[in-house]
Amino acid sequence: MKNINRFTVLYYQYLKRTGLFRFLVRNIINLSVIIAVVVALVYFVERYIITTKEVFIHIVDNVSGIYVYLLFGLSETFLGLIPPDLFIVWAEPEATTMGISPWWIVFLLSVLSYVGGLLAFFIGRFLNRIPAVNTWLLTKHQKLVINLQKWGGIFIVFAALLPLPYSMATLLAGLTSYPLKWLLYLGVFRILRFFIYAIFLFYFF
Repeated sequence: MKNINRFTVLYYQYLKRTGLFRFLVRNIINLSVIIAVVVALVYFVERYIITTKEVFIHIVDNVSGIYVYLLFGLSETFLGLIPPDLFIVWAEPEATTMGISPWWIVFLLSVLSYVGGLLAFFIGRFLNRIPAVNTWLLTKHQKLVINLQKWGGIFIVFAALLPLPYSMATLLAGLTSYPLKWLLYLGVFRILRFFIYAIFLFYFF
C-alpha cells in the first residue's frame, strides 16, 4: 500500500511538473469560450434570421442521411475539420423523420467517430513507413507529439473528450507507435463524449 501511495504521489508530481494541469485548464477555458460563442451566435441567428431547427429540417429534407454519415466519417478520420456537435444537432430532426430516438443516431455517430480515430491511427502507422512524410508531420505537430509522449493515455483521453483534434491525435499515435491495445480501450471516451455533449445540446440548447 505504501508503494502504491508513493507511486501515486510521484505520478501526480510528474503530471504537475510536465504541465498537464495547465494544459487541462487551458482547454476547459477554450471549451467554455467555444460554447459561449456558439450559444451567442445561435441566439442571434435564431432571433433575427432563422431557427436552428428550420436549418437542420431543411438539411434532413434535402440531403440523404447516407451523405451526412459519409461526410461525418471522413471528417472524423481526416483532421476533424467539421465540429461533431453540428452532427449531434442534426440527429434530432433526422431521428424524427425516421421515427426513432435521436440517441440511436448519437450512438451511431459516436461509433463512427471511434472508428474514424482508429482509421487515422492506421493511416499514421502507414505514414510512419514514409520517412519524408513522417518527419514533416512530426515537425508540424511537434506540440501534440510532445504532449502525447509526456502524458500517453491521458492525452488520448483529453483529445477524445475536449475540443482537441482527436483524429490528429490518433494519427500521431500511429506515427509514434503508440500501443493499439490502449487506443482501443481509451477511444471509448470518444463515445462517451458524444453522449455528454448530446445531453447538453438536446436539453439546454
